[in-house]
Amino acid sequence: MGLIKGIISSVERASKVKHVTNMIVGTTEIVGSAVTEITKYKNTPKIKAPKCAKEYIGKNYLEVKNELSAYGFNDFRLIPKKDMLLGKLKRPGTVKSIAINGDDEFAKKSVHLANSVVTIVYHEQ
Repeated sequence: MGLIKGIISSVERASKVKHVTNMIVGTTEIVGSAVTEITKYKNTPKIKAPKCAKEYIGKNYLEVKNELSAYGFNDFRLIPKKDMLLGKLKRPGTVKSIAINGDDEFAKKSVHLANSVVTIVYHEQ
């Protein structure tokens, strides 16, 4: 949150100087409509993960999706994984792995944007 405020503040200061058209922040170039994009990011609702990633492994993937959807996540990628051998530990429809914006080790109560991509890989027959 502090980083975004700092970037917005820097962009606002730079926009007052007429000859400044580009800015470098780290390795990201901010031009033109970047202030709009930063504002969108700043105004996007934030959600705390109700559980850690490990707690979802082995649960029914639709129940996991519904739970996360109820908390406010809205962008899901459901990926079936065909398994050669299914048994007690690998039942069809159970979560094999889950990630929020690529983070497959997210912690309980970790904060994510509502538009984060939630990828659920589940066992399929």
